[in-house]
Amino acid sequence: MVQLFSCVQVTDTSATTASLIVNETLARRMWPGRDPLAQVISINGPDGPWRSVVGVAKDSRYRRLAEPPRPFLYCPAAAEEADEFTVVMRSSEPPAAALARMREAARRIDPSISPVESGRLEEAIGVSLLPTRLASGVLMSMGALALILACVGLFGVVAYSVSQRTKEFGVRIALGAQREDIFALVLREGSRLAAWGLGLGLLLALIAGQLLSKLLFGLSPFDPLAYFAVVALLGGASIAACALPALRATQVDPLVALRHD
Repeated sequence: MVQLFSCVQVTDTSATTASLIVNETLARRMWPGRDPLAQVISINGPDGPWRSVVGVAKDSRYRRLAEPPRPFLYCPAAAEEADEFTVVMRSSEPPAAALARMREAARRIDPSISPVESGRLEEAIGVSLLPTRLASGVLMSMGALALILACVGLFGVVAYSVSQRTKEFGVRIALGAQREDIFALVLREGSRLAAWGLGLGLLLALIAGQLLSKLLFGLSPFDPLAYFAVVALLGGASIAACALPALRATQVDPLVALRHD
């Protein structure tokens, strides 16, 4: 499924109509608590011409992704003194074939219509999305780097703890502790450190999500699936960081550990 746009030049602007469509924000602001349909509005001041509202469209973003809801209205193309307009089409055909069909349909409607520019909708909006995509890429890179540093730090802390407890592990093994028990002990203590970090991180994430809610498009700052995925990723990385020192602790020789000063 592809979405295509085409800028079409029009030479016939003689037709007029006295109707328009408003968005939800404009309807609430102009007629709070009343039905906006059949209301009249002038876009040129109190002298008119006055146009009837025939529909209400959902709010959208018209200039920037981060913009707040703003009043907006849609006028019929025939009523506007413009020599071109944009047609958006969704098609399952290849882009070249769909554009060719669009041009042929335009010529059948009016031979004077001449498509000026055409292309895929993703390419048309790519420039406006470039800053957002760059910022997302930078944040993802910083997040990946932070995850690596956190894992390295956790690995270092657990490894140092294991090196300081060599004699303890030797005594445990000499008294009959299984190596699986030693592995579980080190892994459990390392995971406890990671759990404290995850809890603090989730709290800060909830606060940051509320502050950055205007930059989230189509997402909730309290999306449980996103938080679950993050916890699963960080938890898995933490367990992996603790596993190697825990495995090293199981290799302690009791005789060597008991002679260790």
